[in-house]
Amino acid sequence: MNVGWVSYYEAITMGFSGVMLRGSGISWDLRAVSPCELDCLWSVPFGISGDCYDRYLVRIDEMRQSLSISQQIIGSLEIGSVSLLLHCGSFHSVYCSFEAPKGEMGVYLAMVRCKVRAPGCLHLLGLA
Repeated sequence: MNVGWVSYYEAITMGFSGVMLRGSGISWDLRAVSPCELDCLWSVPFGISGDCYDRYLVRIDEMRQSLSISQQIIGSLEIGSVSLLLHCGSFHSVYCSFEAPKGEMGVYLAMVRCKVRAPGCLHLLGLA
């Protein structure tokens, strides 16, 4: 316990996302705030103390939540085709973000440029 402790303030200041943010007591999940047409019952797991053990417990709870979401979606599917709609920005550029295992992953595509915001880079900066 108390190993790798990250406070609420440090997690926000360093731009952490995912389990690093939720393990520090911040109830933020990109899946909860992004528009979704599926009606699933689930909660955002978050920790209290902000140490490694707390982040471990958050990850375990996230796996339970993912299993519950999957079961709800499979139970609500109808026989037939399933379509997926991706809403993008303007024709010349698009930014999409999604919840990856280590946090929020962002991809910006423009005509001649591609930028990726991987959550692991910000987490490594927190070690300095």
